[in-house]
Amino acid sequence: MNMIAKMSFAGVVAAAFGVSAMACPPDASATHKVSVKTAETCKLSKVAKKDGSCNATKLSQVAKKDGPCNASKKASLLVKAEGKQCPVSVAMKALPAMTYQVGAEKTSCSVTAGKWAAEHDEATAYVVAGKTYKTAQLAKVAHVEATEQFVNGLVDSHKCPVSGKTFVGKKSYQCPVSAGHIAKAGKEAMEKVVITYKVGTKEICCPDMAKDFAKSAKKPVTFVVGNEETSCNVTARMNLAKAKYAAGVKAILAAEAQEEAKAEKISKAG
Repeated sequence: MNMIAKMSFAGVVAAAFGVSAMACPPDASATHKVSVKTAETCKLSKVAKKDGSCNATKLSQVAKKDGPCNASKKASLLVKAEGKQCPVSVAMKALPAMTYQVGAEKTSCSVTAGKWAAEHDEATAYVVAGKTYKTAQLAKVAHVEATEQFVNGLVDSHKCPVSGKTFVGKKSYQCPVSAGHIAKAGKEAMEKVVITYKVGTKEICCPDMAKDFAKSAKKPVTFVVGNEETSCNVTARMNLAKAKYAAGVKAILAAEAQEEAKAEKISKAG
């Protein structure tokens, strides 16, 4: 299967529910209100680097002891210590953002933009990936699409013909074998993040079945990703993209620690 089906959820929704990507209410702030819970309690502070990133050499001891680190129990090597930020929290900040412009003023806060627009009786423009949109609905869809594209690139791998290094996303690795293992770990973690459906209290994994049941029950379909629920298919796409990204980042951190542990063991043996 192609990498997380290149976020084919939009097509699945359109086919199953007969709705377009523009079907949700034009609430531009919706994607900002929904937060995928990525920064679980970040412990293991004694193995954190001073710069806040995970120390793969020391954390590899955890990986060797427990195998692939259990993200839910050990925060998957995500360390928040000495006042430093957790790597996944930092990574999430790199996702494409929507900003707002009222006149010459710009802000990342929809509430602030709303106040400015009311005070100056001016329209709010929405900016995503360098493009400006006049409506919140168009901007919301563009924001989701930009995020999906960004997330898809997290575990894309290629070898640089100049340096000889292998890249996984934007990170480079000297050893192509290790890079392959890291990319594979990230892909597998992302593929495990799926969307399910609810109609009332009934949970359904198939979109077609959810559509049919919703029709007979005369109730709306709720899209579920982890702990996040929404009746908007566009917001659901955003939730799915963010959840996949968080899972991929966690898996990559764990895989990096394991690969460094392997390299260290080989080095000592030699």
